[in-house]
Amino acid sequence: MKNCIIVLALIFIILSFSACKKTEQPQKPSKTIVVLIDYSESVKDARQDYSDAFKKILPKIKLGDYLFLWKITELSEMEPKPLIDEDFPIPLQGKNEYYTKRAIEEAEKEMKMKLDSIGKKVDIFLNSQEQLSKKTAILGSLQIAEKVFKKDRKDKALLVIMSDMIEDSSEYNFETEKLSDKRISEIIANEKRRGRLPDLNGVEVYVVGAKAPSREQFYNIQNFWLRYFKECGANLSKENYGSALLSFNE
Repeated sequence: MKNCIIVLALIFIILSFSACKKTEQPQKPSKTIVVLIDYSESVKDARQDYSDAFKKILPKIKLGDYLFLWKITELSEMEPKPLIDEDFPIPLQGKNEYYTKRAIEEAEKEMKMKLDSIGKKVDIFLNSQEQLSKKTAILGSLQIAEKVFKKDRKDKALLVIMSDMIEDSSEYNFETEKLSDKRISEIIANEKRRGRLPDLNGVEVYVVGAKAPSREQFYNIQNFWLRYFKECGANLSKENYGSALLSFNE
């Protein structure tokens, strides 16, 4: 009889433990989100599109994520500071479940307030009348993105570029360049030879605001960036390259 009671008690403990395991919420993967925003004269009419896209990104930010915003200008690598540099850490798990839950609730409340503030700050930036950049060094801004991903890499690395994607720097001008397959190979080889091809291995890339004077130029420029990011180890799919951010299910 005693042995029977012990067996029943063990079964009860095992079933209780299994039930607790089932109710545990799976930990969502953390994300490093780098947003590069074009601040050149050529895209001043696209600012509302950028604002709309950013509003789709903000709700996807959770505890454990990191958000970094940088301006694309004629001297992207030498911009003095980021627009946004904000981490949203998960509170340390305490021994008491009640206090751990309270700590998470407080952290989520604080995060929501920060995200509201960030959204307003970005809107003010996109509506500002500051002097715009004459040129667009997208390639230079990717050097910054590489450093951020190396420094703070979470489970997922996401890069969102808000730009027409027309590189117009001291070295390349995609408005006048004839971006044939041969020329694209030459540019990528040149960047690689000079040690300026960023390591973006495993990074998922989104492009918002891609435009060009003609359809031919649009597809030539798109082809350049598809090949360029592949060489960098990143993933830019055609579905995520366009004039608008259709979805951001991250």
